Amino acid sequence: FEVTGMSSEVTRGTTPAASRVIKEGDILYSRDYCRISFELSRDAFAYVFYYDSGGELHQLYPDPAAVMWQKVEGGKTYNVPDTKDECFMLDDQKGTETIFMVASAQPIGNISELYQAAKGLNRDASLKLFREAAPVFKVLNFIHQ
Repeated sequence: FEVTGMSSEVTRGTTPAASRVIKEGDILYSRDYCRISFELSRDAFAYVFYYDSGGELHQLYPDPAAVMWQKVEGGKTYNVPDTKDECFMLDDQKGTETIFMVASAQPIGNISELYQAAKGLNRDASLKLFREAAPVFKVLNFIHQ
């Protein structure tokens, strides 16, 4: 599970195109770009969420409107957004950003209810709720300046 960041200057052509893996506590800036990649060691159900600097929770993977959850294949890399050339662009709201993934050999049957319940909680309480619901839990916090 990793987040890759790319400076907004890269897309304007003022610096060589380069990206870097974001580590816990790293800094990204407004209008920087990022994408999430994950790979599981075996087939499982994976869910990726994003807590923005404004304190709002978003489900990034799979699409929350999906009728049926799809198992991801072990050993295969998945990207969010899913096409190679797409990225998220950070807005102008500064603060701590949190991206986390939960995974389980079986679908988490109440994931939609957990998501809705977590949307009404603060960041720490939301993370605790998801951490208790899945055997695999990965989290990355970065600073948005």
